[in-house]
Amino acid sequence: DLNVDAVPLRALLDYVEATFRPLTGQKNLAFAVHTAARVPGELLTDDYRLRQVLRNLLSNAVKFTEQGRV
Repeated sequence: DLNVDAVPLRALLDYVEATFRPLTGQKNLAFAVHTAARVPGELLTDDYRLRQVLRNLLSNAVKFTEQGRV
């Protein structure tokens, strides 16, 4: 079941930063989060599932990046 609700973009970006900056730091990778200027301040989504997708995607990016940035 989906639990769709308004999710503040800032909270999601803060979560991504807090979760993945330490991992990229351990591998000496640069890490940056960029959003386009017109991205809304809230997303209507299932917060838990979106975070799960982001964790999987970014974990693989960190795991398979030897040098450079994520």
